[in-house]
Amino acid sequence: MWRIGILLLVVLAIVFYFVFRPGKVLKLTATVIYSPVSPFRGSAIPLWASYYLGKTMYEVPPESVRQLEENVRAIGYAMLAVPVTLLVIVITL
Repeated sequence: MWRIGILLLVVLAIVFYFVFRPGKVLKLTATVIYSPVSPFRGSAIPLWASYYLGKTMYEVPPESVRQLEENVRAIGYAMLAVPVTLLVIVITL
């Protein structure tokens, strides 16, 4: 039973970061994918990755970075909504 509780805590932590801290999720993703030793690294680093890696300096985040954060936030809401909806359906039936 405690394994289910630990799994639930891990999933809730992931959802929390997706909803409330999308910048940290994107920074971790950019660090993993575009690090110098990564096999996924291409020749050009995209704008969002260079923003999170600190390779370019901006006064405000570019519009594409803000849109990407909103997309990550929407994924977090979906990760939360689907299990809650299934739980409500199971309880009501």
